[in-house]
Amino acid sequence: MTSGNIAPVDASDLSRVALPTVALLGRLVLLCVGIRIGLEAIGLASLGAHGQPVWTQALDLWNRWDGQHYVRLAEVGYVRSARPPNADDPLFIVFFPLYPLTVHIVSLVAQNFVLSSLIVSFAATVGAGYFLFRLVALDADEATAWRAVLLLFAFPTAYFLAAPFSEALCLFAVVASIYAARTSVWATAGIAGALATGTRVTGVALAPALIAEVFAGNARVRDRVHRLVWISFSAAGILLYLAINWIVFGNPLWFIEVQRAHWSNHFAPPWEPVKAAIEALLTGGNDFTFTFIYGGLVAGILVALPLLVLAVWRLRPPDTLYGWTGFILMLSSSWLISFPRYLLALYPLFIVGARLTRRLPVFIALLVACGALQGWLMWRYAVGEWTF
Repeated sequence: MTSGNIAPVDASDLSRVALPTVALLGRLVLLCVGIRIGLEAIGLASLGAHGQPVWTQALDLWNRWDGQHYVRLAEVGYVRSARPPNADDPLFIVFFPLYPLTVHIVSLVAQNFVLSSLIVSFAATVGAGYFLFRLVALDADEATAWRAVLLLFAFPTAYFLAAPFSEALCLFAVVASIYAARTSVWATAGIAGALATGTRVTGVALAPALIAEVFAGNARVRDRVHRLVWISFSAAGILLYLAINWIVFGNPLWFIEVQRAHWSNHFAPPWEPVKAAIEALLTGGNDFTFTFIYGGLVAGILVALPLLVLAVWRLRPPDTLYGWTGFILMLSSSWLISFPRYLLALYPLFIVGARLTRRLPVFIALLVACGALQGWLMWRYAVGEWTF
């Protein structure tokens, strides 16, 4: 479908063209289990190679960096005062609520917060793959849809979809919302949008995409008002987050103050972090972590920017709007240290990539290269070395 034709799809017409739900979910579950086993094996091997205990850390090797904060937040919730032994508890207000809340609910059954976080991330990854496949299959054949899913799972930072991070849940909610709007299931689009804005700030990028879907095709004014009412529910997630800030700290924007005071992070024009990264790389330095951060930012831009430019001609306007809005939103941060990880939420990148890799040798070569890089990053992550 060209960018000029953005008519919604009637959900009643999907059954005769789509892979059955059970079959698709079964394949995705098996694929995600295989990937999880592979990543676990790399992590355990890395622990052994670095002289660390292996089998006693089968779960804890995932509990690194911000993953520890999400797990802690799932355990104690948002608090104004620190609870021993963690003095940083009040700082975790910078993390949106849906992922830790979901982990907490699962922990009531699993009785282990790390295990619960991995279960949530696994389920969300399967769900993200499902809706990405369905979305791509609306405009292309199943082979293209599978390439998009495989490119997502092979992306160098996709091990974060398995880790105790909110990326998988955010991506699942975003793609589910877009797919629901595309198939005219507006209530679901609004609810999924609320899940997205309650998981990461990137969910806000859904707004222009959903509005574009509202005005796609020919519809009566009454129908469009009905659609707008439902997608306006997408704001519920971020409104809940602001309410939590207000209730716990007395300021709905308290998370911004914490970001500024503790992490020296604040809103900035999107070109500023790019300029700072290039200058830092040109001046050189011996600190590998900082080189890793700045190099990762530049590399991420070099990958994402050309694909987003191509998206203008190759994708529908709503998908393009989400991609560009999310991209600019991600770059509008003064201290951008995890940009390659954030790119996982930009599903249009993987759709464009799937359309550019129709030749099997090219696709396989890209999968192998991305998978190898992901394996190396997982090797570092498992022992607590910085990997976005």
